[in-house]
Amino acid sequence: MEYAADFETTTDANDCRVWAWCVCEIDNPEAPVYGNDIASFIEFSKTHGGTYYFHNAAFDCEFILWYLMNNGFEYSEKPKTKTFKTLISSMGKFYQMQVCFEKRGKKKAVTATYKDSLKKLPMKVSQIARAFALPISKLEIDYTEYRPIGHELTPQERDYIRNDVQIVAQALR
Repeated sequence: MEYAADFETTTDANDCRVWAWCVCEIDNPEAPVYGNDIASFIEFSKTHGGTYYFHNAAFDCEFILWYLMNNGFEYSEKPKTKTFKTLISSMGKFYQMQVCFEKRGKKKAVTATYKDSLKKLPMKVSQIARAFALPISKLEIDYTEYRPIGHELTPQERDYIRNDVQIVAQALR
């Protein structure tokens, strides 16, 4: 399964974390799934597997990497339980990260791959919506507003993050 995904993060350097995430299937963008912390996103990834496209994944995957490193995962070129590997160019360009949550036998594994849709769609999300003449557009929220741990997304915040992932999903499709 392929998904478009996005994180919303705090802007406070002393409280840097994911406060919202949204995922939608590329082939079914009308059924988004939401969460409000990195742990629930990782659990969704582990449960559903697949490929997740983040627009500018280098940013979003820093939060995934932080979670993995703080929860017993290690770097490995070969998939083993609780490992990850990355594809980053010698110039520091991020392309993808693959996480193996659990290895089951020689050929079976529970994995998720996080890729950068910016490499396929080299423009801002607002430009993607216009370039593909999509019926939705990028919205605005206050990025600096304080959102405590466990913050429940407001309807405006849900609309904002949903539009971002649906725009990318529809363009990738």
